[in-house]
Amino acid sequence: RGTSQLQDWMRERRVSVMFTYPQLFRQLTADNKNRYPELRFVHLSGDQLNHDDVVRFDCYCRSGAVLHNSYGSTEVPWIAGYIHRHGDEVPHPTLPVGELVCPSEICLIGEDGVEVSDGQQGEVVVTNVWTGGIPFRTGDLAYIDTTRKLHLIGRTDDQLKIRATRINPLQVERALNQHREIEQCAVFQFADTHGNQRLGCCFVA
Repeated sequence: RGTSQLQDWMRERRVSVMFTYPQLFRQLTADNKNRYPELRFVHLSGDQLNHDDVVRFDCYCRSGAVLHNSYGSTEVPWIAGYIHRHGDEVPHPTLPVGELVCPSEICLIGEDGVEVSDGQQGEVVVTNVWTGGIPFRTGDLAYIDTTRKLHLIGRTDDQLKIRATRINPLQVERALNQHREIEQCAVFQFADTHGNQRLGCCFVA
């Protein structure tokens, strides 16, 4: 039944606060029937949010509701956070992952290993108590805008992220290539019609 049972349960219980990841939120707001008039706070993490996600939030949630988009990793739970209030303008195609929680502990490093200036892209590097004081390279490429908000734009490696889970495409390809009917394959990431990230594969049999 997909998410229909969860949708019914949320309305019956008059759920007002939700913590989840973007892909599930998109499924819960995939049609025009299931609105959540009691939902006043939504916390999403694990993937980038785009303009359509915010439109869905404004459409399906009550006036005055708050959307919190957070960014972190298994190693460093909370790096940045961004708050969107119901009806606020979204100035970018993707929602910023937000203001740095502890700016002094986070920097962006260029390919030459030197910290980049605001507006320039670099790898997010964190040095705090979670990392034991050792610089932790997240592998995420980002830039900081003029309002000091962090924007993710990609990865420094081939790692993919599906439903907040990191996936190494080379490992998947290696497993698929063991199949006797597959001569060669290539794994890739793509967005479906709802904006959810999916894992795909092209192969030669």
